[in-house]
Amino acid sequence: MAVLYTFPFEWTGMGEDARHIVEAKIGKVPDDHLWGAVWNLAVMRGYFRATGEIRAPKDAPSHASEKKVWRRTRRGNPLAPIDDQPTA
Repeated sequence: MAVLYTFPFEWTGMGEDARHIVEAKIGKVPDDHLWGAVWNLAVMRGYFRATGEIRAPKDAPSHASEKKVWRRTRRGNPLAPIDDQPTA
């Protein structure tokens, strides 16, 4: 899922928007739980932060639950070990 670190700095969108971009590049993610784990790791490492904005989802499987809007806030590879991260 290294495609996440190719997102432009300051990219803004919902998690489902990010998933669509990733799937367009690598194909369908085989399991929604896998996508959630990868996304959560990128968020926990500070590559994406919630903007405070909430939007209605576009995907039908979301069951109309409101979704956070995220912004890309860090450069580098969100999946690399923390020791390998750039300092700038």
